[in-house]
Amino acid sequence: MDSHILNKLQKLIDKEGRSCLLPQNLPEDILNRIESEAVAMEEERDNPPTSLILLAVLTLKDASIMECSGTIEFSTEELMDYFFVYSSSVRLEILRRNGKIIIEESSLPTLDNILNGNRMMNISQMSE
Repeated sequence: MDSHILNKLQKLIDKEGRSCLLPQNLPEDILNRIESEAVAMEEERDNPPTSLILLAVLTLKDASIMECSGTIEFSTEELMDYFFVYSSSVRLEILRRNGKIIIEESSLPTLDNILNGNRMMNISQMSE
């Protein structure tokens, strides 16, 4: 894992808070790196790089983790669900930025629902 991109994300979180982790707020390079981490996990590569996804999920789940003042407890299954939901949101954002889909503003993820796999979204395909 390139520590430069991890440090960049850490500084972004420190400066802008957790909302910078919403896919629609991520810089292009971080968004793409998160997507590549998700692909590596799905392909079950040996030692997939998951630093950005892990940092994002833990920070979104509990802000106190960034201050090292709290403990987060959840099962491996829950963690994998959070990884999947977050990486799916990242992929949708990439499609949105590339003009392949339209996501209504009201359907963009929020801090309250970003890790909820049951959130409702209004998405349409761009017409050719």
